[in-house]
Amino acid sequence: MESNIEFTLNVHSTPVCTGTLDLQRIVEELRREFNELKAVEMDALRQEVAELKSRVSALEAAREREAEEGGERGAMAAREGLAEEEGERTVEEARVEGSLPDRPFTDLDDFLQFERSLETDAALQNVIRTLGTASTAPSSKEWVANSWHLVLSDDVGRLCSWTGIRGKQCVRDLRITLAMRRAFVRKFGHEEEFVEKTQAFFRCAQDRAKKKAQYAARQNQIRTLGTRITAQSTKEWVNTSWQLVLSDEEDEFEEKTKAFFRSAQDRAKKQAQYAARQNQRLTKATIKESERKKPALKKGYCRQSLEL
Repeated sequence: MESNIEFTLNVHSTPVCTGTLDLQRIVEELRREFNELKAVEMDALRQEVAELKSRVSALEAAREREAEEGGERGAMAAREGLAEEEGERTVEEARVEGSLPDRPFTDLDDFLQFERSLETDAALQNVIRTLGTASTAPSSKEWVANSWHLVLSDDVGRLCSWTGIRGKQCVRDLRITLAMRRAFVRKFGHEEEFVEKTQAFFRCAQDRAKKKAQYAARQNQIRTLGTRITAQSTKEWVNTSWQLVLSDEEDEFEEKTKAFFRSAQDRAKKQAQYAARQNQRLTKATIKESERKKPALKKGYCRQSLEL
């Protein structure tokens, strides 16, 4: 096969120029571009494989450390059992002593039970003193967030708000809020700032709880990839990993799609209610405007009658 092809360019049947196509040079350039693209893709794949391998190595190292610490698990289990028993008594102890719980409440009912334990002035003063020393945050924003996290988790915080809108628990008039307010004023001296920072804390609780859940899901996915895949080669391991990830994404898409159509009726109802309120406001404004113009029309009519 000849690598050079002679050609003639004709315009209106008149030869204009002649030349030679070097097919071998064109093929070499195409091959070089293909190899460069393939090298870039392989580098990206190698980087992903290296990252996954490092995560697997970290999991294996963690398992080895757990195996080495097996002798201490009996004592740790005993301590954990004691801690759980103490955790169950946390609400009752707080009710008696008026102190902060050992760990943040993850249930709204437990939090409200703790709130009822602060009815006495002695319990309230005890909590104020504890809050004054429990958090060493330098800024007011960090102090408010740390203090509330001593009492409740974000799962409980997303069920609360400053004024109790949308059926949430109102925290503005709670005794624990009063204790935090007084402790805040002693430390920073600005009561308005406490209200502002507390409102922001509960306003963002939903986002914080969502991010924590997403982080826990990612960590669980990493652990799943390290334990469920038993591939022998790196290529098989990567392919199996991506199949698991994509199947999880398909399940998530299907779940969210079902939730979207389940809530379609509620969204349509809310939109209709909003449109009705807007129409009612517009009607009231129109009636008010027409009533405002009536005296002027009557006055003009009477003036015309007098002139006649």
